Amino acid sequence: MDYTPLSVEQVEEPRGLVVRIGGHIDMRAAEALSERLTPIGARRPALAVLDLSGVTFIGSMGLAAIVTFRKAVTRWGGRVPLAAVPQRIWDVVVHARLENLLERCDTVEQALAATTSPSSPKP
Repeated sequence: MDYTPLSVEQVEEPRGLVVRIGGHIDMRAAEALSERLTPIGARRPALAVLDLSGVTFIGSMGLAAIVTFRKAVTRWGGRVPLAAVPQRIWDVVVHARLENLLERCDTVEQALAATTSPSSPKP
């Protein structure tokens, strides 16, 4: 298993914020992820795309950090699509029964281009 350290990078795009997340998100890394996402959510972005293409593992605490971030952003009418989610990571989302809560886009570009998604869950 790949134990790549957590990485979180913010990129301001004209259409929204992209947060690139990478690495192995176990319980310890999930706490660090939450600490990095909390101030971003407090800024109330209209669109915060979570690019998960670099995530090699995610546990339940990592999913909780993402769900908490989503709740903070959608509370103010924002959107938090997940983009470029590796299949093994999406399988964890499905196993946790969160696939109807979390919006998924194939690419970051698709997430930035979509104003709403027909399959997007409601906050």
